[in-house]
Order: sequence, then C-alpha cells, then structure tokens
Amino acid sequence: NRSSDLKSLLEEQDKATRRREACVGVSEFQKKQIEKRLKEEEKAREEDRREGEAIKKDFGVFLKEKKEVEEKRRKGKVDLCEALVETIEDKRQREAERGREVERHEQGVREFAQAKRKMMRMKKEREREIGRAV
Repeated sequence: NRSSDLKSLLEEQDKATRRREACVGVSEFQKKQIEKRLKEEEKAREEDRREGEAIKKDFGVFLKEKKEVEEKRRKGKVDLCEALVETIEDKRQREAERGREVERHEQGVREFAQAKRKMMRMKKEREREIGRAV
C-alpha cells in the first residue's frame, strides 16, 4: 500500500510539476507580450516626440516666414505712403513756385504799367513845358 501511496504521491508531484511548468510557460509568454507591448509603446512615444519636435520646428519656420511676409507688406505700405507724401509735397512745392512765378510776373506787369503811367505823365508835363516855352 505504501508503494501505491508513494506512486500516487509521485504522480501527483509529477502532475503538479507539469502544471507549474505550464504556468511558468504561460507566465513567460505573458511576460514577453508585456515587454513587447512596452517596447512598442516606448517606440510610439519616441516617434510622437520626434514628430512633435518636427512640428514645432516647422511651426517656428512658418512663424518666421509669416513675420517676414508681414514685415515686407508693412514696409511696402510704409514706402507707398512715404512716396505718396513725397509726391504731394513735390506738387505743393511746384504749385507754390508757380504761384511765386505768377506773382513775380504780375508784379513786373504792375511795375511796367506804373512806369508807363509815370512816363506818360512826364511826357505830358514836358509837352506842357514846351507849350509854355513857345
């Protein structure tokens, strides 16, 4: 009986060993799956980080180019305004010079007319003097 008890005990121990080995096998398989999943997650995080850095860099380039375009547009508007102001000022100066020329011409005409009247008075006075002297 004792040998049968021993035999059954060995069989139980053998079954327990096989169950334990099966559990260890499943455990190792699960452990490898977990490690694989963790590596994939780490790889995905690293890819996301690199992609984020690339997006950040691209966004920085975009902002820089946008600023340059806005600055060119602003400078173009400023240059246009300055050119317009300069054109208006040039026109005012030409008009003022034209006004001065007209005024000088009119002054010359007035002076000529005044001199002509004076000459006419002098001529009449001389004719009177000649008429009195005769």
